[in-house]
Amino acid sequence: MIKVEEKKMGRPTDNPRNLRLSLRMTADEMKEIDDLAKKLSMTKTNMVLKAVAILREQTEK
Repeated sequence: MIKVEEKKMGRPTDNPRNLRLSLRMTADEMKEIDDLAKKLSMTKTNMVLKAVAILREQTEK
């Protein structure tokens, strides 16, 4: 009997998110971001991507 390993679940390999963005902010600014992310049930990454999409849309009008 030959055992074939199945591909494990994990990060997608077709478009990996392997770049980082580092920001400096105050504790109050960070708390505001954390609170909003929790309220919206979003990750901070997804919040940034959504904000970029909104700003792009506004500037293209």
